[in-house]
Amino acid sequence: MNKTKLMPEKQIIEYEFTLPVKINKFEGKPQLIHTFPHFHGYEIEIQFIVEGDGFYFIKNRKYNLERKKVLIIHKGEIHYYIPGEKEIEKVTIMLKSSVFDKFKNLFLPILNCKKNSSHEVFLSDRDFLISQILLEEIIEKKGKYIEETIKFNLLKFFLIILQNLKKEKLKAKNEKIAKIIDFIEENYFRKISINEVASIFKISNSHLSHLFKRETGMSFKKYIIERRLFESEKLLQSENTKISSIAKKCGFSDMTFFMKKFKEKFGITPLQYKKIIKKEGL
Repeated sequence: MNKTKLMPEKQIIEYEFTLPVKINKFEGKPQLIHTFPHFHGYEIEIQFIVEGDGFYFIKNRKYNLERKKVLIIHKGEIHYYIPGEKEIEKVTIMLKSSVFDKFKNLFLPILNCKKNSSHEVFLSDRDFLISQILLEEIIEKKGKYIEETIKFNLLKFFLIILQNLKKEKLKAKNEKIAKIIDFIEENYFRKISINEVASIFKISNSHLSHLFKRETGMSFKKYIIERRLFESEKLLQSENTKISSIAKKCGFSDMTFFMKKFKEKFGITPLQYKKIIKKEGL
């Protein structure tokens, strides 16, 4: 048995006795949903933003409210909404993970993301449109198969959130590696250790090594050596300077090591390379 309430400016559909799910669709002036700090007993709350502005505060962190955004709020997390100027349209879903039955473990990244700093996910245009359709079907559905529709559509909706959450985590990792590469670009000419970089970017040595290898295809140490060799090749072409000076300028403190790595990379010694460049007039 389900219970439905219709109220001005918003529609609430509750399934308190058959499913551990509560769905609330709001359309109207944002001032009508101004809330004070509160929390819920439901395992998870999802705010699906269709239109509007304003802010959500979740665990004392501020999140902009905007189109195509999904906010994830967990059991016991204090949160509240500060209205903006635009009219707002949003869907609130509160549920217990038991609604997913045997698929519950699939959504642990969403249920456990409270361990991370962010509670927001941005949906792609396609996923946003599909999500709208899925949620509207739940809100408008009537009949004896309503529970099957709710479960099926929520399952698909949470899969969409999960996919976009994984994309954002990967993007964040990519951004961190990009910043690390920028750091190397600015410091390759001096001694750089993985301990130093890991400390600066607040990441463990092992995690940094794993991410770096995955994103660049080479180890942290090899990347720095390759960057130095690339720079030494340019200087050998453009500067009439001693090879030892070029090696030092590029961050190689050991001349023997530089000679060895250069030959491994280019197949000839730095001196042979310099002679070829001079002979060819390059």
